[in-house]
Amino acid sequence: MSAKDEDNAFGLLDNVEKVNMHAGSTIMIANPEIAKGIIYPEKLSKHDKWSHAVDQEVYTNGFKDEGAFIAISKLGKGKAVFIGDSSIVEDNTPKYVREDNGQEKQTYDGIREMDHQTLMENLVKWMMKQEDYSSLNGKFSLDKPTKVLKFEIPEQSTEPKREPWGTPGHNYKWYDPSTFEPGSFGKDTKHVTVPGSNHQQNNKSINNKKENEDSKSTREKTITGSKIDVQYPKTVNIGQRFTVDVYTQEQLDQVSIELIDADGEQVGLFDGNPPGQSRAYDTKKNENRFHSYFHGKIAREANGEITINIYAKNQLIQKEKMIVR
Repeated sequence: MSAKDEDNAFGLLDNVEKVNMHAGSTIMIANPEIAKGIIYPEKLSKHDKWSHAVDQEVYTNGFKDEGAFIAISKLGKGKAVFIGDSSIVEDNTPKYVREDNGQEKQTYDGIREMDHQTLMENLVKWMMKQEDYSSLNGKFSLDKPTKVLKFEIPEQSTEPKREPWGTPGHNYKWYDPSTFEPGSFGKDTKHVTVPGSNHQQNNKSINNKKENEDSKSTREKTITGSKIDVQYPKTVNIGQRFTVDVYTQEQLDQVSIELIDADGEQVGLFDGNPPGQSRAYDTKKNENRFHSYFHGKIAREANGEITINIYAKNQLIQKEKMIVR
């Protein structure tokens, strides 16, 4: 996205030309006297849709009708900044694991992209500056309220029947820290596990390109002879979200899956990435066996019978069949 001079309130866009957006969302400007958008998406089409969205994904053709990507607010003595995507302020060293499954979070070094660092410095300096005005009226040309679609009006909105990314399991409740996995933010600190440690981390995401050889030698598992139970829907529709559960009698490291069509092409969509193999996870103890699971979708170009390949440490250990309608 490009910064526009007309939206450069308080010099917040000084020396800022380009901003990236990764699987984010826009912000509705409801009251222009207390909120202003400073970065807006440019022209949008169906190709810009987020594959995991549960509504129509792109609301308009972009620009100000779509809502702001970054907005500021001034109300009373307070100031606030709203950003529609966490990647813009992240580096790639997450401190906590995921609340729902204890897997390592994947963050991006977005702070170093485009002009993000300069933009963040401008925003922080504005936030730190003491100013007594209580609204934005009279400071610059106010925005117009963002247009609202009928289903966005609270009285006419409905609860989505499914979660945008995937359906959480294992009794996880986003509002109840007692259901969080050890090592996640908000969980009892005595259980906190530092990502990168070789201890107390279950179902942790593994970067196959940077495997720790010492850990590999001490955690080597015998794959041959391990009984594997794969549970998944035998028939799915294109775009339908589904889960593949892998159960084993012994712990396996770096379990991953891929979905291959009759032409040998990758057709599995995982974690918002293009068609390809999933991330790899260590199986986690689940009652009297070990478990790992994968949320995915089928790419639009797939049809007919596809093959589910299950890997452990990049070694193929089992194949299953699935029908795509």
